[in-house]
Amino acid sequence: LIRAMLRPDDRLACCELHPDDMFELRRRFARDKQVAVHGRDAWESLGALLPPKERRGLVLIDPPFEDQQEYTHLVTGLVTGYARFRTGVFAAWYPIKHRAPVRGFVTALQQTGIRDIVAAELCLREPLDPDRLSGCGLVVVNPPFGFERDAASILAALLERLGRGERGAGTAVMRLANE
Repeated sequence: LIRAMLRPDDRLACCELHPDDMFELRRRFARDKQVAVHGRDAWESLGALLPPKERRGLVLIDPPFEDQQEYTHLVTGLVTGYARFRTGVFAAWYPIKHRAPVRGFVTALQQTGIRDIVAAELCLREPLDPDRLSGCGLVVVNPPFGFERDAASILAALLERLGRGERGAGTAVMRLANE
């Protein structure tokens, strides 16, 4: 999807550590001069590949959330990336299984001093079971103009199509830090 949105002068750098996924990305983009696939840890890449020469760009972070420290890694990664690329738009996905880890993540993010942060969340059920994915969120640093309005309408449409009327289902768009 991101590749389809690139303009002729845009570049895409994909960082993937998992060998099978890296191989698939390299196969898919083998002849594409606008796409570079890096077989490296994405957390390390935030310090190594930023800022881009264009001084503008989107950094999409899709952590695996395979260990208990992933929210901490995400906060640290956003701090690292923002310190190197203050004009960049950073968008990071996070799961919602239980509210306590998400609240801790939001609080930690608010304490970083990063400005202009918005979170958009979709829950298909009440997030009460730490072993069950109940929803997901996207935190955006330096969101584009109109993001909050557009995110609210997109989330409402997703809830209408994906929701089953379960208790606790809903959406939220929250400003975590002002500009």
